[in-house]
Amino acid sequence: MKILDVLKTIWREYLAIDEAKNAFFHGCKELSTSKKWNHLFRCFKNEGELMFYDNEKKIVYLKTKDSIILAMDVYYNIVCEIFKSKVYSLPPQITEKDFIVFDMGMNRGYASLYLC
Repeated sequence: MKILDVLKTIWREYLAIDEAKNAFFHGCKELSTSKKWNHLFRCFKNEGELMFYDNEKKIVYLKTKDSIILAMDVYYNIVCEIFKSKVYSLPPQITEKDFIVFDMGMNRGYASLYLC
């Protein structure tokens, strides 16, 4: 393979990712070109849908594949940990029965939403 062919392949991959980001962020250049929101795209590109972006408050509204709508600002890493990495997933022995969760120190309530 020639160097030019390798460069063309890399360029096509870059354009495909750029196109996917633009589609995910509904053409919003502020989000699709920002490094702050890049991790959100990587986490939820196939797992969720961007519903709305409040440009004034810098808040993104995202709908997960479980139809949970989340509102988050640029500090969304905990959302990725809970909904994508599933750090709070419970074993089937617990989830097959009714259970109660006490969320002490709820903060933004993402873990409570996940466990509902």
